[in-house]
Amino acid sequence: MLRRSISLPILTFALAAAVPLAHQPVVVRTADPIARGLQLTDFPRTIKVTDNVYTYEDFHAGPERFTTTNMFVVTGAGVIVADGQGTPAQTKGLVDAIKNVTRKPITTVVIASDHGDHTGGNVSFPPGVHYIIHPHSKAMLDQSAEAAAKASREHGWTLPSSTRITRRWKRGNIARLNEGSIVGPLRRGHTGSPPPP
Repeated sequence: MLRRSISLPILTFALAAAVPLAHQPVVVRTADPIARGLQLTDFPRTIKVTDNVYTYEDFHAGPERFTTTNMFVVTGAGVIVADGQGTPAQTKGLVDAIKNVTRKPITTVVIASDHGDHTGGNVSFPPGVHYIIHPHSKAMLDQSAEAAAKASREHGWTLPSSTRITRRWKRGNIARLNEGSIVGPLRRGHTGSPPPP
């Protein structure tokens, strides 16, 4: 009898807890913004995350529909941007969106992704911007620029010689930026993988 009297409250609690879960909205796990309930007219968009921290997101259509998202931080000395967009026109849209938020100049671009949807428009960043990149990502971008130059017989965009290469979170390899901000690779993630042999 004791076992039954304990089981009934546990069963009642479990059922009561399950009812609200059944009414939770379905989370759609996809990069396709349309499948997530967004509209083409929602892009590009700038979202304030917290004081002086923003994201910028633009939509890219084609065989695969996805968005490319950037982060930018407004500091006392200027703006730090994480990644560009996939084309010069799209990155110009990012630069213009930053101008709508602040008059401060873009001073630093951290290349966190060496994929084309984040680097194809880097030529649109203002002259004099300082770049920070992991050595594996730099090798990937150097290979891409070399291949583009061979294919079109023109010189593609390359990282400036002043680019800061940051290997890991270790004294001397951390890029200290405005107002004590630090930037460096935390660990291997989506990008920054070793270049192919």
